[in-house]
Amino acid sequence: MRPRVLLKKLRDSGCAEYSVISVDPPVFYLYLGRVLSPVYKLLKNSDAYFLFAFTRPMEERSDIEKLKTDSVRHEMNYPRHRFIFLCNSTGEFELLREYRLDAVLINHNCFIDERIFTVKHDAEKIYDAVYDVQIARIKRHYLASGIKSLALITYLFYPGLREPFVFDVMRAFDKAHWLNKPYGRDYRVLTPVEVAEALNRCRVGLCLSAEEGGMYASIQYMLCGLPVVSTRSRGGRDEFFDDRYAKIVDDDPEAVRKGVEDIIGRNVPPDLILEETIKKMTAHRERFIALIEGIYRDHGIRRDFRREWNRMFFNKMLRLRKIDEAVEIISGKGSAP
Repeated sequence: MRPRVLLKKLRDSGCAEYSVISVDPPVFYLYLGRVLSPVYKLLKNSDAYFLFAFTRPMEERSDIEKLKTDSVRHEMNYPRHRFIFLCNSTGEFELLREYRLDAVLINHNCFIDERIFTVKHDAEKIYDAVYDVQIARIKRHYLASGIKSLALITYLFYPGLREPFVFDVMRAFDKAHWLNKPYGRDYRVLTPVEVAEALNRCRVGLCLSAEEGGMYASIQYMLCGLPVVSTRSRGGRDEFFDDRYAKIVDDDPEAVRKGVEDIIGRNVPPDLILEETIKKMTAHRERFIALIEGIYRDHGIRRDFRREWNRMFFNKMLRLRKIDEAVEIISGKGSAP
């Protein structure tokens, strides 16, 4: 129910996570499930492009059939709009193309800012492992129960709602080091800079869910030079893994504990992990740049998006903001991104 409640909350507030990539022609980047109705109406008679990122695995045919139905329905009402889906995994990409949907293999993890998440050579390693995720059943915190030196970073969608499951996890990990313990008087969501500083004090990053989207934390670990211990998963986080510094283990606390010990013992240089991760990210960014430049060419616009990239890039390329701001930007009354 959480995703549905969150979407309703966003709709009721008139907000969404999005960015305006271009005004002429209009190009938006947003999460699938976010709806920019006022923008659709404003651009009903205009060519417009909506690039959707996935927040969960899209590898089931039932999901893709619904996506196809929704896309066709939108196209009937807005024939000049084009939906393009940015896939986190090869499996998603191939399935969407089978259904003749516009798709590109661009994992949203490539938009994490390596200027924020990077190796801090002077940081002291304090914790063997870190798990940076929301407290939810799908995150399977219990798989980290065998790790004695564990740091936890979290965030709550509803910090005012005292959820029993959250308390259960807190009790189960009362010996772990919470960098922002839920429900405490000083609880807050850490800034990206604070997360990067915390990660640099750890030796290994954990990825323990069976399925989700690309999992931003997974690439944040690696950009900070941490090797990764992950369970088998769907959703695309392994797109940036490398056998030298990412170990896939069984869904078992003992397997996770041994995986952490093994990968620490490999002593992989943090700079190697950072450099190799950036190489993999760059390939996805290149596809994104080529996608935008292709849109420009289709409209006879002579603009070099590659030269614009550094100026307009920001962490995740998504920002929570009022949808009305997008209307103002397209109308020439506001500024992007």
